[in-house]
Amino acid sequence: MKWLKYGICLLLAVCLCSACGGRQAASGDNGGEEVPELPAETEAGTEGNLLAQMDAVYAQFDISPLPLKGPETYAALDSYDGGTQFVQEDETAKMLAKAIYNVLDAYGNGLGTYSSDDDLLMARTTTALFHTAPVDFSWEMGREGEFSCNSPNHVLASLVKRELESGRTPIAVYYADEVHKTAQKLFGTEARITDMDEPPYYYYEKEKAYLLMEQLGSESMVPQILSYQKTESGYQAEAILVHREGGNLEYNAQPLTKENFSQVTARAQHLRYTFRQDGEQLILTGIEAWRPE
Repeated sequence: MKWLKYGICLLLAVCLCSACGGRQAASGDNGGEEVPELPAETEAGTEGNLLAQMDAVYAQFDISPLPLKGPETYAALDSYDGGTQFVQEDETAKMLAKAIYNVLDAYGNGLGTYSSDDDLLMARTTTALFHTAPVDFSWEMGREGEFSCNSPNHVLASLVKRELESGRTPIAVYYADEVHKTAQKLFGTEARITDMDEPPYYYYEKEKAYLLMEQLGSESMVPQILSYQKTESGYQAEAILVHREGGNLEYNAQPLTKENFSQVTARAQHLRYTFRQDGEQLILTGIEAWRPE
């Protein structure tokens, strides 16, 4: 019980310090506005009293939703137009390439072999995170440890400051509700998702937010559609994933052209994506993977 009390007291102290750490005017995007100070002393009490005090601390922050960043700042849904297709060059192929891009993450096919019945809870969530708009919230940590941000009175300021002071390096913030909306667009309203840590993303229950803790890789994977067919419920498409470097496409560091595509990608992994059509949205229901003999 003593350890529980100690742990709660320590967490409360961290929250208080995070909120009142900026005792001098911040010098960044907040235009000199001071980070609000909260009482630095707490009275000893039961666990319930300590939790109530913690709730009171959070109640003093602004918790209203902040704006989200624009689609040019992240891998927004449908931001890929299908690109150059070397095998299937019609508009349906480009539509399917766009749908496949929507379910890739920063490094390619993070879902692996997939079925809508699988309990790939975090695979769905992290894929959705990659395609979710970050919160439009910026911050700086000065050389002397001074923290400044564009919304100093917001609960996210407390969260980011606390993590910076603990030695972590937040890159971006995402609202969990927005992640859930993206996941439902990709995997259907019936798809189960969960909120938990999955590095490099970390979930914070109190703030209902995710922090990205490291810069994602610069590689961009995009699909090349090899074949497709219309089904009763939607589409099936066979594809391979290639690297996009600027305006060029590569596989194993070899530039791709229409003439060399088949030869260069002869041993590439093939992926068969199955989509259910729901109005204008293509809902992923399955992924199969294999390599040619």
